[in-house]
Amino acid sequence: IDFSPELLGKVMNVAFVVLLVFFLILAVILSYHWRKYGVAKIKAAIFMWTYLIGGLILIGAMATAKLSF
Repeated sequence: IDFSPELLGKVMNVAFVVLLVFFLILAVILSYHWRKYGVAKIKAAIFMWTYLIGGLILIGAMATAKLSF
């Protein structure tokens, strides 16, 4: 297998999109779960903001690494 920089760049692009979609789907599922199954609205909001901020920091780091590759 040829591990050229072009191939690795394409693989990183696909991986980035897949992980971003997974993150968004999981955010929707968690939000629904926290609201539906008895977590107080304030706690659900805190959980969701913590998840989103932490996730966006990690996604930003991943995007920065991808762009610098």
